[in-house]
Formats: sequence, structure tokens, C-alpha cells
Amino acid sequence: MFRLLFVATAIALFIHLVRATIASFGPADEPDDPPSDLPERLDVESVAEWMHGRLVDAYVLEESGWAYERAERVAARLQAGVPVEDRMRVVVLWIPEVTAFTFGRHVYLSRRLVERVTADDPVAFVVAHELAHHALDHVGSRERWVDRFASIPGSFAAAAILDAMRWRYGPEEELAADAYALRLCADAGYDLRECLRALDVLEADLLDNGAFSLVYGPEPEDVTAAPGVGESVRNWLWERERGYPSLLERRVRLRDLAGEIGAAAV
Repeated sequence: MFRLLFVATAIALFIHLVRATIASFGPADEPDDPPSDLPERLDVESVAEWMHGRLVDAYVLEESGWAYERAERVAARLQAGVPVEDRMRVVVLWIPEVTAFTFGRHVYLSRRLVERVTADDPVAFVVAHELAHHALDHVGSRERWVDRFASIPGSFAAAAILDAMRWRYGPEEELAADAYALRLCADAGYDLRECLRALDVLEADLLDNGAFSLVYGPEPEDVTAAPGVGESVRNWLWERERGYPSLLERRVRLRDLAGEIGAAAV
């Protein structure tokens, strides 16, 4: 996005999201027809509202209970300095994958993700990572492209919007969001060691699905490159193709940053 929260999140987000919502539209007259119920004006706010409705229709939205309360508690604590009317809304959906993503004014958490941790701290890191994409204008840079479709009439604009939803962040943006998220969690008083347990959840999910390279980095056969190209160049090419660095690299960077934050607080 992030096939989980922060990193694999962005990818799971738009791939699973678009598949699920388009599948719920029923058969179209032609394979490439866009959904017929897209809003008349295809600006970010309208499309985000439309997408939220489609997600709620496709999955059960938590409106009470411990998972709902955890999401509400984390959202309030991380955004304590933000006026209530300007806060992002954090919601839990019964999506059958470990994932998290953001679009419009919502951060979406899958119930599968929330139920795999025993404390608020890992969820706080996931939410903070998604908030970071907004704070660092990663989301805004993509949403401005969606706004440009608002004046384009007909199905071309609708198809372009759906294609835009498949865009993902780059590895530098994901690492920046990680760093911002960890600092935000520290400012909110969360235990950073517990926050990083979110990576354990992500790792277990990726390994269960056989995504070993996403955890440990690419094998030589995973990257198409000219003979003689060094490992660092292969890794760079792999990261740009995937949109994010390996989980191992993220874990090392975050542990180092957590140490720096802890040392600075002494």
C-alpha cells in the first residue's frame, strides 16, 4: 500500500480494494466498462466518499466492540493535537487479509490485522504510517492527479480514476513514512519496541503467503538486469519495481531509529 499496513499496505490496498469493489458491481456491458455508479464529479472528495461506500457495502464495518474501540483510542491519541474536525477517521473493516491503507479522509484497518496483536502499540504504528503519507504529502501528490480528472467527461475519466487507484508509493516514501510514524508514536507516548511488533505480524503474513523476497530481499532471479550488475543495483531495481524495500531493511532502519529516539529522550 504495504500487503499489510504500511509498506505492503499500499499495494494490498489498491489491488484488493479495486478487485473487491469492481467485483461487487456485477457484469458490465464490456470488460473495460467503469462502474456505472461513480459520482458525477470525479474529484478526490467525491471519489473517496464513493469508495468508502463501496467498501462498507462489500465488508462489515466495525461500529462497536473491542476492535472498534482500539481504533478509536489509537486515532484519538495519535491526533491529540489536531482539531477534531480535521482528524482522519480510522475504521476497521472485515477484509479477509492483513492490510491497512488510506484514501480520502479515512484510514482503513482490516479486522484480520487488528486481531493479530494484543496491544494498541502495533496498531498505533500502522495507523501512524498511514497518517504519515498524508502529513508528508505522499497521498496529496497522487490525489491532485485524481482532481485533474474532474473536468473530463464520460467513461474515460472514470477509467482513469480506477487506474489511478492502483498507483503505489515508492521505497523512499515508505521509509520516510516509517520514520515519521515511529516519531509520532514516540510523541504520543507509545512503547516503540511494542510498536515494532507490527513488523512481526507483517512478516508472518508474508511468509505464510510465500513472499520470501518481500521479507528478506530479492534473489538474483527476482530481478531482470544485465549480466555483471552488482547487488546494490539489483536491489535498487527490485525496490522500484515493487514500490518498497524489504521488510528486513525496514526493520533494521526502524530499530536504529528507535535507539536514537530513546537515547535522545534520556
